[in-house]
Amino acid sequence: EALQAAGLPVRTCDGGTRFDGNKRLAVVGDAAMKTVHVMHWHSGNETRGRVFMNLRSNKNLDRVGTMIHLGNHINKNPSQGNSVPPTTMADTVEAILGVVLKDSDLDHVALVMRNIGLMS
Repeated sequence: EALQAAGLPVRTCDGGTRFDGNKRLAVVGDAAMKTVHVMHWHSGNETRGRVFMNLRSNKNLDRVGTMIHLGNHINKNPSQGNSVPPTTMADTVEAILGVVLKDSDLDHVALVMRNIGLMS
């Protein structure tokens, strides 16, 4: 589900189908990322702008996803051709963090974020 671009059908565990791709997981991942950043900011010396805006921006998430070659693994919407639009890449990075949270905990989300360059 995390690697499904928006507009593609996703089968749910209860047998249903949704057409919003990884959007729901991306919302979970965005919330997890924000929580990790808030906790990191609270215990450190970073400015709010750096933590809350720069690191979590779609531009930065697109940069990180491109850097780790995530586009090679995304099941793209055929209407987008072979390219991965920046918003799709950002949503996919967030969706992966959402999966990590659902499968484990915030400590593991923070570890993944650190490993892919989403922590200062």
